[in-house]
This record gives sequence, C-alpha cells and structure tokens, in this order.
Amino acid sequence: MTTKDVLEEVVKASIWKAPPVSEQPCIYLIRWSIMETEKGTCHFVGYNSGNSEGRVSTPIETFDLATVRGVTQSGRIYKLVGPPGYDPDAEWVWAMYASALKLKWREVTGEFVQALKDAASSGA
Repeated sequence: MTTKDVLEEVVKASIWKAPPVSEQPCIYLIRWSIMETEKGTCHFVGYNSGNSEGRVSTPIETFDLATVRGVTQSGRIYKLVGPPGYDPDAEWVWAMYASALKLKWREVTGEFVQALKDAASSGA
C-alpha cells in the first residue's frame, strides 16, 4: 500500500454518515456558514455542538428567519446558534464533500446574514 493509498483511507475514515433523522432530529450549529452550489442548493456548514464535529447538511429546503432554524432535504432541523464563523473541521468536511461531488460553489453567508438583519428590522 502506498502513502497515497493510506492517506485516502484516513480521509475516508474521517468522514462518516450522520445518524438517521429519527435519532438526531435537531442539530445546533455554532461557527456556521452557508454554501451555495452551482446547482442552486444551499447547505449549512458548521460545528455540531452536540456531537463535537464538523457538519455539512443536505440541501436547505426551508428557513425560518424568526427562529433561525432551517429544515434540510433529509428532514433534519438545523438551529443556527450565535454569529456565523469559521470552523476548520466543518470547512474540511465541506471541502471533502464538494470535492467528492465535483461541486462548484460559493459562500453566501454574508447575503444570508443580511436577510436575517433585514427581517429583524422589518419585524418579520
């Protein structure tokens, strides 16, 4: 086995499938950001404070500005806690996810935060 093979196995072992929604219906994300793919889907990327891990969501289906909660394609609820931020674990998971799916993407956290501020100032 080559060094490259060993590194690829380590990377594969470092990313795991999330538990079923029935076992983990809600995730609290800190140091979060929002990524948009060229396919038009947006994903939560952040640190899952409950499991102490970087997390990438399935595509976001709905988002409630008042409660700062989103529901993803899997049916899981993501509650965004605190301000957005950078988390190296979450960013690494996102990089692996996007690379594996050959996704082109951009960060849209700033636009998302502006929408939150606009909603708060309008009383929505």
